[in-house]
Amino acid sequence: MTEIRQDPPEESIGAAFQPDTVLPSQFFGIMRRKAFVEGEKRLMAAVLADAVDCYMKQVFNAEPRGRQTFRDAEAWIFQEESGPWLFSFTNICDMLGLEPEYIRRGLRTWRHGRQPTFRLNDAYRRGPRASRSSSTREALKKAG
Repeated sequence: MTEIRQDPPEESIGAAFQPDTVLPSQFFGIMRRKAFVEGEKRLMAAVLADAVDCYMKQVFNAEPRGRQTFRDAEAWIFQEESGPWLFSFTNICDMLGLEPEYIRRGLRTWRHGRQPTFRLNDAYRRGPRASRSSSTREALKKAG
């Protein structure tokens, strides 16, 4: 007669439950790549947030530096073609899963619904002081 040999259950199913051997360099390499991608996305989100912030804060700024900041942000946001730049508005929106036209439309609606704000400090601001000539000073001294 033939004997039927049966292995203990631990040995027959053991191969399926054996741990995979992973080298530390493989494990940490995967972790580094994921952190790099996440870091890139965080940077892209920060660039996008800064551009929208500059657009909204400087939209009615009368000072040259503020106007230039607004124009730069507006040009970057409303540029239709992404071009070869990794950090263009369209590419950043694609990487973050956002719809660029939705953001643009929201900013246009926001801008048209806003009025320039009046700052109290501007009401009391004087223009540049005109220097008085010495003859004017002399005339004021005599009159006083």
